[in-house]
Amino acid sequence: MWPQTQTTIKTGHAIALTAAGLLAFNLYSRAQAAGSLTFFPGKIRRLEWDGLNPVIVFELIVQNTSNHAFNINSFAGNVYTIANGHKYLIGYVYNFTTQAITSTSQAILEIRGKLQLAGVVSDLINAFNTGNFAQDISLESFANVDGLQVPVNYTYKLTV
Repeated sequence: MWPQTQTTIKTGHAIALTAAGLLAFNLYSRAQAAGSLTFFPGKIRRLEWDGLNPVIVFELIVQNTSNHAFNINSFAGNVYTIANGHKYLIGYVYNFTTQAITSTSQAILEIRGKLQLAGVVSDLINAFNTGNFAQDISLESFANVDGLQVPVNYTYKLTV
């Protein structure tokens, strides 16, 4: 009877180790796929006001080339201007509405960007004084994709 019990224990361990290995591989695969999501800006939808602060509502397009479906639970970050090698905080962006994105597809997130009025006024005065408007804008944010924090960072050059 002793050898049969040994075999049963070894078989049970092998099944448990195999299941743990498959679970670990699946989690690793999902994390890799979440990190490969592509985020890029879409069109500006509208301008709103929150008291004296302007709020720009714009699209953020998310592309998923993987075979995994995800939920983007939230998106948040800061917006900076870059001048003379320094970053200046001018506002923040956010979306806290869950958005599903199926495998091999794209989805559109509606993002709100709340700007600090002082930063906007300073940029407008600079544009009038110099006769043109050119600004480097940096977005430093994170998307919560099924509980994984995915960084989304871009620098844009705006010119008028």
